[in-house]
Amino acid sequence: MSVNCNQHKIGEYVFYRQNGICVISDISTENLGVMGVQTYYVLTSVGNENNKFFVPVNSPLTEEMYRLLTAEEIDSIILRTSENDDSKWIDDDKSRSAFFDSVLKSGNRTDILRMVKSISVRKLSLEQTKKKLHAADERILSAAEKLIKEEFAFVLKIDEDSVIPYILDKVNRI
Repeated sequence: MSVNCNQHKIGEYVFYRQNGICVISDISTENLGVMGVQTYYVLTSVGNENNKFFVPVNSPLTEEMYRLLTAEEIDSIILRTSENDDSKWIDDDKSRSAFFDSVLKSGNRTDILRMVKSISVRKLSLEQTKKKLHAADERILSAAEKLIKEEFAFVLKIDEDSVIPYILDKVNRI
């Protein structure tokens, strides 16, 4: 049985946690066992329609359902990120890892893109001295790039491999 819900609506695309882009395919009341009868957003992954996520409407998990950016917002984020270079590298591995994890979990695409830029600059700097980025930093970089590429490609209707050239083109026009 479908019900109406104020926050999100059926057919809306959202980015859900680190599962990627999903469409809200239904809002329904279900009895899924331990949780009892509740109203759920039924999210279907756009990358794999077999992946479905049931998110209780009145759950903190809804805070991890981010609406997709518009093309204009993406361009604005790219410009803001390229104009500000106030990021400082955190030398302590544990503190840096915790900070990067919190940025990734925040869903703030401006901060995520700044983080990608910061880690990428650090990686290039290390490569010039024949050193490598820490594995934890590589993992975060990979996850952040995946998130940015997936959303930007979907919204801009371009291939994921075209996202970085798109960003660089926008930056070079400044």
